[in-house]
Amino acid sequence: MPLNVFASPEEDVKRFTVRVIQQSSDLFEPENDGGHGSGFIVSLSKTKGFVFTNRHVVAVDEPLMARKIEIEIPLPGNNHRPEKLPARVVFES
Repeated sequence: MPLNVFASPEEDVKRFTVRVIQQSSDLFEPENDGGHGSGFIVSLSKTKGFVFTNRHVVAVDEPLMARKIEIEIPLPGNNHRPEKLPARVVFES
């Protein structure tokens, strides 16, 4: 997404901000709600992108828990209704 030099800073922030949704589950709680928070697109191509978010948004309580992560990104041609896309953690610190 190239920056529009005529857009306001607020419009640019909205374009690059996504909602991150994490659902975790284990044997005893198969449908734990997990967490959600915001993230920022730092790299985007036609096939993949990278989003920075806080660790607590995607963290799980126990190492053996499975987690499902999605991002919601508003698309301009979709009446700004967000589209959910699958995501995964590639680095955690």
